[in-house]
Amino acid sequence: MWKPNLQFSMLVDSAAALVVTSAEPGEGKSTTVANLATVMAQMDKRVILVDTDLRRPTQHHIFNVPAEPGLTDVFLNELTVEQAITKTAVPNLDLLTCGKLPPNPAELIASPWMEKLISLLKARYEIVLFDSPPVLPVTDAALLASKTKHLLWVVSAGKTRTDSLRRAREALKQVDAKILGVVLNRVTSGSAYGHYYYYYYSKDSDKKKHKPSAAPMQMPSIPASGSGNGNGNGRGKRERLEIPPETMPE
Repeated sequence: MWKPNLQFSMLVDSAAALVVTSAEPGEGKSTTVANLATVMAQMDKRVILVDTDLRRPTQHHIFNVPAEPGLTDVFLNELTVEQAITKTAVPNLDLLTCGKLPPNPAELIASPWMEKLISLLKARYEIVLFDSPPVLPVTDAALLASKTKHLLWVVSAGKTRTDSLRRAREALKQVDAKILGVVLNRVTSGSAYGHYYYYYYSKDSDKKKHKPSAAPMQMPSIPASGSGNGNGNGRGKRERLEIPPETMPE
Protein backbone atom coordinates (compact mmCIF):
# COMPACT_ATOMS: atom_id res chain seq x y z
CA MET A 1 0.00 0.00 0.00
CA TRP A 2 1.24 3.46 -0.86
CA LYS A 3 1.30 5.41 2.40
CA PRO A 4 2.65 8.93 1.98
CA ASN A 5 4.14 10.30 5.16
CA LEU A 6 2.44 13.02 7.17
CA GLN A 7 4.44 15.87 5.65
CA PHE A 8 3.55 14.87 2.09
CA SER A 9 -0.11 14.47 3.03
CA MET A 10 -0.13 17.96 4.52
CA LEU A 11 1.27 19.36 1.27
CA VAL A 12 -1.59 17.78 -0.67
CA ASP A 13 -4.11 19.07 1.88
CA SER A 14 -2.77 22.61 1.59
CA ALA A 15 -3.18 22.57 -2.18
CA ALA A 16 -6.90 21.65 -2.20
CA ALA A 17 -6.75 21.50 -6.03
CA LEU A 18 -3.72 19.69 -7.43
CA VAL A 19 -2.67 18.92 -11.01
CA VAL A 20 -0.72 15.70 -11.51
CA THR A 21 1.32 15.62 -14.70
CA SER A 22 4.58 14.49 -16.29
CA ALA A 23 6.99 15.87 -18.85
CA GLU A 24 6.16 13.34 -21.56
CA PRO A 25 3.66 10.51 -22.18
CA GLY A 26 4.18 7.07 -20.70
CA GLU A 27 5.66 8.09 -17.35
CA GLY A 28 2.85 6.72 -15.18
CA LYS A 29 1.11 9.93 -14.10
CA SER A 30 -2.43 8.53 -14.53
CA THR A 31 -1.73 5.50 -12.35
CA THR A 32 0.04 7.69 -9.82
CA VAL A 33 -2.86 10.14 -9.45
CA ALA A 34 -5.34 7.24 -9.19
CA ASN A 35 -3.25 5.74 -6.40
CA LEU A 36 -2.92 9.10 -4.67
CA ALA A 37 -6.67 9.67 -4.85
CA THR A 38 -7.33 6.21 -3.41
CA VAL A 39 -4.92 6.68 -0.53
CA MET A 40 -6.21 10.14 0.38
CA ALA A 41 -9.79 8.81 0.33
CA GLN A 42 -8.74 5.98 2.63
CA MET A 43 -7.43 8.66 4.99
CA ASP A 44 -11.06 9.87 5.33
CA LYS A 45 -10.68 12.80 2.96
CA ARG A 46 -13.50 13.71 0.60
CA VAL A 47 -11.72 13.37 -2.76
CA ILE A 48 -12.68 13.84 -6.38
CA LEU A 49 -10.45 12.86 -9.30
CA VAL A 50 -11.09 14.71 -12.57
CA ASP A 51 -9.79 13.24 -15.83
CA THR A 52 -8.65 16.32 -17.74
CA ASP A 53 -6.43 14.33 -20.09
CA LEU A 54 -8.96 15.10 -22.79
CA ARG A 55 -6.87 13.60 -25.59
CA ARG A 56 -6.07 10.21 -24.03
CA PRO A 57 -8.31 9.73 -20.98
CA THR A 58 -7.60 6.62 -18.90
CA GLN A 59 -9.22 6.99 -15.48
CA HIS A 60 -12.38 5.18 -16.60
CA HIS A 61 -10.17 2.21 -17.50
CA ILE A 62 -8.36 2.27 -14.16
CA PHE A 63 -11.58 2.35 -12.13
CA ASN A 64 -13.52 0.19 -14.62
CA VAL A 65 -16.43 2.59 -15.09
CA PRO A 66 -18.11 3.97 -18.24
CA ALA A 67 -16.25 6.81 -19.94
CA GLU A 68 -19.47 8.77 -20.38
CA PRO A 69 -21.06 10.91 -19.10
CA GLY A 70 -18.26 13.13 -17.89
CA LEU A 71 -16.59 16.51 -17.97
CA THR A 72 -17.56 17.49 -21.51
CA ASP A 73 -21.22 16.69 -20.86
CA VAL A 74 -21.23 19.23 -18.04
CA PHE A 75 -19.45 21.74 -20.28
CA LEU A 76 -22.24 21.40 -22.84
CA ASN A 77 -24.91 21.91 -20.17
CA GLU A 78 -26.27 18.46 -20.97
CA LEU A 79 -25.87 17.39 -17.34
CA THR A 80 -25.18 18.97 -13.98
CA VAL A 81 -21.91 18.28 -12.20
CA GLU A 82 -23.73 16.00 -9.78
CA GLN A 83 -25.22 13.95 -12.61
CA ALA A 84 -21.85 13.50 -14.34
CA ILE A 85 -19.90 12.41 -11.26
CA THR A 86 -19.34 8.67 -10.81
CA LYS A 87 -19.13 7.05 -7.39
CA THR A 88 -16.17 4.68 -7.29
CA ALA A 89 -15.86 1.51 -5.24
CA VAL A 90 -13.48 3.41 -2.94
CA PRO A 91 -15.38 5.13 -0.11
CA ASN A 92 -14.97 8.94 -0.16
CA LEU A 93 -13.63 8.91 -3.74
CA ASP A 94 -15.65 10.30 -6.65
CA LEU A 95 -14.60 10.40 -10.30
CA LEU A 96 -15.42 12.87 -13.05
CA THR A 97 -14.40 11.16 -16.27
CA CYS A 98 -13.52 12.90 -19.52
CA GLY A 99 -16.78 12.19 -21.31
CA LYS A 100 -16.87 12.55 -25.09
CA LEU A 101 -13.55 13.46 -26.68
CA PRO A 102 -13.53 17.19 -27.53
CA PRO A 103 -11.87 18.57 -30.66
CA ASN A 104 -10.46 21.55 -28.77
CA PRO A 105 -9.22 20.40 -25.33
CA ALA A 106 -6.98 23.43 -24.77
CA GLU A 107 -9.88 25.84 -25.32
CA LEU A 108 -12.03 23.96 -22.82
CA ILE A 109 -9.29 23.98 -20.17
CA ALA A 110 -8.43 27.64 -20.78
CA SER A 111 -12.05 28.77 -20.55
CA PRO A 112 -13.58 30.68 -17.61
CA TRP A 113 -15.89 27.68 -17.29
CA MET A 114 -12.99 25.57 -16.02
CA GLU A 115 -12.17 28.11 -13.33
CA LYS A 116 -15.79 28.02 -12.22
CA LEU A 117 -15.73 24.21 -12.11
CA ILE A 118 -12.54 24.18 -10.02
CA SER A 119 -14.07 26.59 -7.51
CA LEU A 120 -17.23 24.52 -7.32
CA LEU A 121 -15.36 21.27 -6.69
CA LYS A 122 -13.07 22.88 -4.09
CA ALA A 123 -16.17 23.98 -2.19
CA ARG A 124 -17.56 20.44 -2.14
CA TYR A 125 -14.45 18.31 -1.65
CA GLU A 126 -11.43 18.47 0.62
CA ILE A 127 -9.08 17.42 -2.18
CA VAL A 128 -9.53 17.88 -5.94
CA LEU A 129 -7.05 16.00 -8.14
CA PHE A 130 -6.64 16.50 -11.88
CA ASP A 131 -5.13 13.90 -14.19
CA SER A 132 -3.55 16.24 -16.71
CA PRO A 133 -1.91 15.60 -20.09
CA PRO A 134 1.90 15.66 -20.15
CA VAL A 135 3.45 19.14 -20.25
CA LEU A 136 5.53 18.99 -23.42
CA PRO A 137 3.30 17.65 -26.22
CA VAL A 138 0.43 20.11 -25.63
CA THR A 139 -0.40 23.26 -23.65
CA ASP A 140 -3.22 21.71 -21.61
CA ALA A 141 -1.19 20.95 -18.48
CA ALA A 142 0.30 24.44 -18.24
CA LEU A 143 -3.12 26.00 -18.79
CA LEU A 144 -4.65 23.89 -16.03
CA ALA A 145 -1.74 24.51 -13.67
CA SER A 146 -2.21 28.25 -14.17
CA LYS A 147 -5.68 27.87 -12.64
CA THR A 148 -4.86 25.58 -9.70
CA LYS A 149 -1.34 26.97 -9.06
CA HIS A 150 -0.33 23.63 -7.50
CA LEU A 151 1.25 20.70 -9.27
CA LEU A 152 2.71 17.26 -8.58
CA TRP A 153 5.25 16.08 -11.12
CA VAL A 154 5.67 12.39 -12.01
CA VAL A 155 9.08 11.29 -13.30
CA SER A 156 9.77 7.78 -14.61
CA ALA A 157 13.04 6.28 -13.37
CA GLY A 158 15.40 5.52 -16.25
CA LYS A 159 13.00 6.93 -18.85
CA THR A 160 12.46 10.66 -18.35
CA ARG A 161 15.12 12.68 -20.15
CA THR A 162 16.90 15.55 -18.45
CA ASP A 163 16.28 17.94 -21.34
CA SER A 164 12.56 17.12 -21.18
CA LEU A 165 12.51 17.96 -17.49
CA ARG A 166 14.18 21.30 -18.11
CA ARG A 167 11.82 22.27 -20.91
CA ALA A 168 8.74 21.16 -18.99
CA ARG A 169 9.83 23.02 -15.87
CA GLU A 170 10.38 26.18 -17.88
CA ALA A 171 6.87 25.90 -19.35
CA LEU A 172 5.40 25.58 -15.86
CA LYS A 173 7.40 28.53 -14.55
CA GLN A 174 5.81 30.68 -17.25
CA VAL A 175 2.38 30.16 -15.65
CA ASP A 176 3.64 30.52 -12.07
CA ALA A 177 2.71 26.94 -11.16
CA LYS A 178 3.96 25.82 -7.76
CA ILE A 179 5.55 22.36 -7.94
CA LEU A 180 4.67 20.79 -4.58
CA GLY A 181 6.66 17.65 -5.20
CA VAL A 182 8.18 15.20 -7.65
CA VAL A 183 7.24 11.52 -7.61
CA LEU A 184 9.97 9.22 -8.92
CA ASN A 185 7.96 6.41 -10.46
CA ARG A 186 8.95 2.86 -11.44
CA VAL A 187 11.98 2.57 -9.22
CA THR A 188 13.35 -0.97 -9.51
CA SER A 189 12.05 -3.43 -6.94
CA GLY A 190 15.53 -3.94 -5.51
CA SER A 191 15.92 -0.30 -4.54
CA ALA A 192 15.51 0.99 -1.02
CA TYR A 193 12.29 2.88 -1.67
CA GLY A 194 10.01 0.46 -3.50
CA HIS A 195 7.94 1.70 -6.44
CA TYR A 196 7.75 5.39 -5.56
CA TYR A 197 10.10 8.02 -4.22
CA TYR A 198 9.26 11.67 -3.95
CA TYR A 199 10.81 15.06 -3.42
CA TYR A 200 9.09 18.12 -2.05
CA TYR A 201 9.90 21.71 -2.79
CA SER A 202 10.59 24.40 -0.24
CA LYS A 203 8.22 27.37 -0.17
CA ASP A 204 10.74 30.11 -0.75
CA SER A 205 13.01 28.84 -3.50
CA ASP A 206 13.57 26.36 -6.28
CA LYS A 207 15.86 24.32 -4.05
CA LYS A 208 14.31 20.93 -3.54
CA LYS A 209 14.55 19.01 -0.30
CA HIS A 210 14.95 15.27 -0.77
CA LYS A 211 12.66 13.26 1.45
CA PRO A 212 12.01 9.55 1.02
CA SER A 213 8.72 8.26 2.32
CA ALA A 214 8.62 6.79 5.79
CA ALA A 215 8.04 3.35 4.28
CA PRO A 216 8.26 1.70 0.87
CA MET A 217 5.28 2.90 -1.13
CA GLN A 218 3.46 0.11 -2.94
CA MET A 219 0.58 0.70 -5.30
CA PRO A 220 -2.80 0.26 -3.62
CA SER A 221 -5.30 -2.12 -5.12
CA ILE A 222 -8.04 -0.03 -6.71
CA PRO A 223 -11.42 -1.79 -6.50
CA ALA A 224 -13.30 -1.93 -9.78
CA SER A 225 -16.67 -0.22 -9.99
CA GLY A 226 -19.53 -1.53 -12.07
CA SER A 227 -19.40 -4.15 -14.78
CA GLY A 228 -17.15 -2.31 -17.19
CA ASN A 229 -19.75 -2.48 -19.91
CA GLY A 230 -20.14 0.21 -22.57
CA ASN A 231 -17.32 2.64 -23.24
CA GLY A 232 -15.79 2.00 -19.85
CA ASN A 233 -14.27 -1.28 -20.96
CA GLY A 234 -11.98 0.44 -23.42
CA ARG A 235 -13.48 -1.31 -26.43
CA GLY A 236 -16.50 0.91 -27.06
CA LYS A 237 -16.42 3.52 -29.78
CA ARG A 238 -15.62 7.00 -28.48
CA GLU A 239 -17.69 9.72 -30.12
CA ARG A 240 -16.07 13.06 -30.85
CA LEU A 241 -18.13 16.19 -30.43
CA GLU A 242 -18.00 19.86 -31.21
CA ILE A 243 -17.84 22.07 -28.11
CA PRO A 244 -18.57 25.79 -28.28
CA PRO A 245 -15.80 27.43 -26.21
CA GLU A 246 -18.12 30.18 -25.03
CA THR A 247 -20.57 27.76 -23.39
CA MET A 248 -20.94 28.30 -19.63
CA PRO A 249 -22.84 26.07 -17.20
CA GLU A 250 -25.27 27.46 -14.72
